[in-house]
Parts: sequence; structure tokens; C-alpha cells
Amino acid sequence: ELKNIGETELLIMAGDATISGLRTTYAQGASGEPIAVISSRNTIEIAINEGSAAHTLNLAKGAVVHVNTVRG
Repeated sequence: ELKNIGETELLIMAGDATISGLRTTYAQGASGEPIAVISSRNTIEIAINEGSAAHTLNLAKGAVVHVNTVRG
């Protein structure tokens, strides 16, 4: 369950972006910054604060997103 992921560091590759870690709110990203958040449906959402992730990162519906854990 994603909400229980705790301190695990994730590296997410989506379209033209590599995103490190998860945010808890969209506002935690700087304007135009690609971020990943856990949605209310317990999925990872890729977003751009104050923008469109689909447009900015060249993502289409069904695009492949890679999620890896980072080991310290």
C-alpha cells in the first residue's frame, strides 16, 4: 500500500523527467517542477505544479512510468 511507503526513497521516470521521491501535496513542487504525489486512489500521480504533466513531459494516456526504490 503506497500510503505506508514510509521513508523509502523512490526514483520515478516519466516521459522526459526523472523525479526523486514523493510529495504529499501539489504545492510542494516549485512552479513548473515535475513531482509525484500519492493520490486519494492510492496511485502515484505525476504532476507539474501550475502546469500540465502530459504536455510538459510528453506523456500520453497509458504511457509507461518506471518506479524504482533507491538503496542507500
